[in-house]
Amino acid sequence: MVLSSSLRTAWPDRTAALTILVGLALLTVLAWTVTFWQARERDFLMMVGVPMNLEMSGRFNGGSVVLFLLIWLTMMVAMMFPSVWPTVLLYAAATRKREAGSAPLFVAGYLLAWQGFGAVAYGGYAGAGTFIAGLKSHFPLLTGALVIVAGLYQFTSVKRVCLKHCQGPLEYLATHWHDGRAGALRMGLSHGSYCIGCCAGLMLALLALGVMDLRWMATVSTVIAVEKLGPRHPSLPQVVGIGLLLLGLAIASLPYLKLA
Repeated sequence: MVLSSSLRTAWPDRTAALTILVGLALLTVLAWTVTFWQARERDFLMMVGVPMNLEMSGRFNGGSVVLFLLIWLTMMVAMMFPSVWPTVLLYAAATRKREAGSAPLFVAGYLLAWQGFGAVAYGGYAGAGTFIAGLKSHFPLLTGALVIVAGLYQFTSVKRVCLKHCQGPLEYLATHWHDGRAGALRMGLSHGSYCIGCCAGLMLALLALGVMDLRWMATVSTVIAVEKLGPRHPSLPQVVGIGLLLLGLAIASLPYLKLA
């Protein structure tokens, strides 16, 4: 209860808050800059087997997995930092009150959770390449199906629970606090897991549409920020879900529309 009360009234002092916000903003700008450069190096990435979409699903090897995870880390900084800053500030406020914790380690734990998702994404890409390499004519249908699944996810209870956590992490921080540097890493990892649960459908859609497509990256990042930081209307996830369903149906129908 003491921590809960302090969290409700505390906020980092202006210098600390400005330092955190400027740091996150600079990292975001740097990450987007690197991502633009990475997108221009598609030929090299394809040559070493780094997966970028279902058609360029890459191949299993040490070099490609390391490069993919580095690219993924950069992408997560670029896409997630614009919407995670309120939680980082709230955590920093609590550590200032209790003098126990580390905001950088909290952020590191958050990114570690997303790196785990990236490892699964790499395995999915490379594994898909093994099974569907000879089905190129069906890629639009498969892409559309995955986007439809992403849209359906927006209607699940897991999405609602995790989105609620991301929109207001105060209660979680108050009731699941862990002191110290190890506690900071643990709490960041836990918050990142909730964030994955909130954004899993949107990230699935991005993976299906092309993980290195800057247009889709920017679109998904914007939708994530709107869901987390925008008006907390209960129908917002469903509206996004309907949009994904329509997009998936359009993509899946594309080959047949071309034949008409």
